[in-house]
Amino acid sequence: GLCGYTKEPISFNQGNIEHVKARSHGGKDTFENLLVVNKDLNSKRGNKELSELGLSRNLKPKHLAFALHP
Repeated sequence: GLCGYTKEPISFNQGNIEHVKARSHGGKDTFENLLVVNKDLNSKRGNKELSELGLSRNLKPKHLAFALHP
């Protein structure tokens, strides 16, 4: 996949779920507020606003459709 902030390729083990607007700043656990990003970048960010680190969301959420097979 790609990091939602840098668009750099990341493996499954390198990424984690990030709140675009931190929960401590009123962010919700919604599809539009969650993003997969590089773990190191997420740790560096902590609960800071994106603008404090010069980051912005570079990928928009896409709704995924899953086919269930019996």
